[in-house]
Amino acid sequence: MIVRSPMSPPRLRPLAAAALAALALSACVPTVRTPLKQALPAVLGAEAGAGLCLREVATTPLPGAPTDAVLADFDRDGALDLALIAAGPSGAALVFAFNDGRGGLTRTTTLNLNGAPVALAAADLNLDGAADLVVASAPASSREPSALHVLLGDGAGGFIAGAAPLRREPGAVLLRDLDANGLPDAVVFSRDGREISSLIGDGRGELKLAHRHDLGDPTSPAKVVVDDLDNDRIPDLITLDERRGRALVNISLGKGDGSFKRKLRIEVGEGGGALAAADFNQDGALDLVALTTSGGELSPPAAALLLGNGALGFLGVRYFGPPSPAELRLADLDGDGAADLISRRASGDGLAVLLGDRRGGLTKVQETALGQRADLIRIGDLDRDGRPEVLTMSPSRASVTIVQGSPCAGQR
Repeated sequence: MIVRSPMSPPRLRPLAAAALAALALSACVPTVRTPLKQALPAVLGAEAGAGLCLREVATTPLPGAPTDAVLADFDRDGALDLALIAAGPSGAALVFAFNDGRGGLTRTTTLNLNGAPVALAAADLNLDGAADLVVASAPASSREPSALHVLLGDGAGGFIAGAAPLRREPGAVLLRDLDANGLPDAVVFSRDGREISSLIGDGRGELKLAHRHDLGDPTSPAKVVVDDLDNDRIPDLITLDERRGRALVNISLGKGDGSFKRKLRIEVGEGGGALAAADFNQDGALDLVALTTSGGELSPPAAALLLGNGALGFLGVRYFGPPSPAELRLADLDGDGAADLISRRASGDGLAVLLGDRRGGLTKVQETALGQRADLIRIGDLDRDGRPEVLTMSPSRASVTIVQGSPCAGQR
């Protein structure tokens, strides 16, 4: 696929097309140096001028400053609620902010856990139709182990608690079906970013340590994706690393037991910022997008889009990207059925949006300055109008701000 813009100046015309073919497994992990096509934003006739403007619409106070958060329907009323880890006078605690049914977050409640909670994720672990939580906790003292707390929800805002020990202090947690049996499993990142642990779920709410995987270079959750790249129903591990200034997408294939085997790495630019995955061109195969702080020598920040074919073959296109990206989330922000990109600045004072065009192309970067600092962003349709809101939070403030998108002035 070649993405063209009739407005491209000569120096930004697409370079020669280059398909990134899957390479055979060898003793050393092969590196593909991406001759990515360079393109201006994709255009689709009248849609070329469409834009999405963001505005902060509400701020809800919290009993503490949040360090991690997840959206799920915890009281089974059909509306998304917010669970977060918040730092308070007596240490970090689990806080719930419930949806008022109209898209606002009003009623809050606090739950204290053993240890020092640092990360959380939500899924239906025991398949009873109610949202459950896993909370990764560091030890509260040198005599205690780190743990993964399992909170089984009853659908009415109550939980039954259990825990599984962790060998290393955690930094983040994801829930994925690692063995393709229809049951959620857990992937826990070590605090130093060098290792992940896979815990397999039994469908009753218990998780058991299965494998530990060395990531090599330290990384952060914003640069990690666990999803199925090769269409075998088994999630793979993809990381965005930086080596000698080069940004590398590393692909390790899932083996179906919670372990991964390194397969391929792709060079996408300079200075790794954030990584995410979605089917951008809607061909049934997962694609990757990596935000880099530089697209190459003397180049601006870039969004490197790797369009996958479901067999580890990729077609790469480089777009202008947002400056200083620190986190990347994907959602259909404008309601057109295509995945869009939203990134926050490392400085915490703004957001950037790149809209998808349903063909694997991206529109130009649209930046929005924020009045409330954002070091965390989460996305969900709080008011159930079909268009998700963006929630911004920060460890520096005890509140959550709801940001909504709408067509920019003159484009309605």
